Amino acid sequence: MGKPNKYISVSVEEYTFGEWEGVYNECVKGKDNVLVKPGYTNPKTFE
Repeated sequence: MGKPNKYISVSVEEYTFGEWEGVYNECVKGKDNVLVKPGYTNPKTFE
């Protein structure tokens, strides 16, 4: 896939856990075009 040429940072301060979990599962988890920084893969534990 190669090294990405653009990065985004996501702040979850405006989300409840349930809202963020839904966003994570729908938009981040398992997506080939999304690279998650190691150590921040689980929205519940950030592990």
